Amino acid sequence: MISGGILSDKTELLNQHLQGCYGYIDPDYVCRGKWSKKCDVFAYGVVLIGLISKRVVLEKNKKTSQEPFLYDWAHDEYWKAKKNPNVDPSKFSVIHKSLETEAFFSMRDGVALTKLAMQCVNYNPQKRPTMKQVVNGLRELCIVQNHADVFGLGNVPTAPRPVISEVHNLMMKKLEACSMVKEKASHALFKYLSRKDKLVSAGKERQYVAPKRISYDDLKIYTNGFSEGNFINIHQFGKLYHGKVDSLKVTVKTWDNVYNHHVKEGDNEGRLRDELILLQHPKFVFHPDIVKLIGYCYENERLGVVYDLQSLDSLQNLIPKDSFTWRKRVIFILQLARLVKYFQQRNPPYSPYLLRNICPDDILVDTDYKPKLFNFGMLLGGILNDKKAYRIRHVHVWEYYTDPYTDCYENYTEVSDIYSLGMVILNTITKITYIDSETKFDARVRNEYEKAEGRRQLKHFNLTDNNFCKEADFDPVDGHRITKLAMQCIHRDYWKRPTIDQVVDRLKNLKIMKCMSVEKH
Repeated sequence: MISGGILSDKTELLNQHLQGCYGYIDPDYVCRGKWSKKCDVFAYGVVLIGLISKRVVLEKNKKTSQEPFLYDWAHDEYWKAKKNPNVDPSKFSVIHKSLETEAFFSMRDGVALTKLAMQCVNYNPQKRPTMKQVVNGLRELCIVQNHADVFGLGNVPTAPRPVISEVHNLMMKKLEACSMVKEKASHALFKYLSRKDKLVSAGKERQYVAPKRISYDDLKIYTNGFSEGNFINIHQFGKLYHGKVDSLKVTVKTWDNVYNHHVKEGDNEGRLRDELILLQHPKFVFHPDIVKLIGYCYENERLGVVYDLQSLDSLQNLIPKDSFTWRKRVIFILQLARLVKYFQQRNPPYSPYLLRNICPDDILVDTDYKPKLFNFGMLLGGILNDKKAYRIRHVHVWEYYTDPYTDCYENYTEVSDIYSLGMVILNTITKITYIDSETKFDARVRNEYEKAEGRRQLKHFNLTDNNFCKEADFDPVDGHRITKLAMQCIHRDYWKRPTIDQVVDRLKNLKIMKCMSVEKH
């Protein structure tokens, strides 16, 4: 559950395994769906209440919706004390009676600890103390000041005893907040924890279903024993298969060392964990061109995932096919560019995502000829921990799409993904893949480009496959423009390459795209 630092940011993940945290979850998280530092403060407050009151948080199977949570119980106890004319609310304490008989107990400490705990479980996160303030408050307890050596604070000077004041006002404010949100928050929290792993995105009607852990035998069943008939293609880290879960058509991805590269222990497990984090983040869960995760296998060294995707084929297999028409290809290229733009969007404090493996083998195509990204084994930036220093050797295919003019690891930036995108565009419009090319593909197209430049034919330079001329939607001007754009994307001088915004804008301004816009209206 830990998030941040050198680890991935999990503050907004939709699926959190919270069963072990039952009763300690901040109601503010339930309402907003986002973790914060104050959520940990809230949980600490619940722990503190339990320690000083000797009460425990019941397990989920022992809890009913009518029973109060521990923090609700503490608020209720104060309310009872306030109504009792024989009790001074300023001396309110939830300390267990048995603790009051101990030699080191001080009622002042009991009141201070109660106040601190109640501040931590305030329903308004903005009114909770920081953990630094909590620690400072604990250091000022009588037992800590009088026995500093025991607590490792021998050099701390004795501080004047704080006066516990405004407890009444504090508790009244807490009760006011409690009266407004207590019932709603408790009901929402119980409903949240009682759900069957389903969440509805705030403000959206689309439903998110948490991925389930499945066995390797399940993957075999879905793919008919990984049959040849269901095999789609080899991707950078393994294999892809068509599958079926009951009546639902799915795509299954496995991690297999098909190229016999050296794979360090834990490498693929790390990629699977990163994918689980990424595909459960709201930024990606509802994006139409990113695969939807419905299950994963983590069984010893046998790893796999199941996507809710009826894939047509991989882009690698579709590139030479005539059924992939010019119109479909241009739309596909634009959607792919928009997808890259989505990853490269600035979202402080995070750095942009860098895909680092844009290539036809790592792009699936659905039955509507839309791109689907599924391979995030090279991804860095955003909510994922920094992997720039992690050198990976799975480059058998990927090397053809790696920017040779910037260092892939230390100086890899957005323009390096632009290079890879340009290579994919060239594959798509020429119907030539790295397998079909006898020479290195980029060297081949550069050679043709330089020949045309020498003959002053760049004005009409076009690398599109000749068979596209037979299609009614094909326009040679568009062919020239998209060729020129792709060549600029793979320019040797990376500072002369277009930005992803410029790529998208220029694709949108193609004649065929404008005609389709008119047709829609």
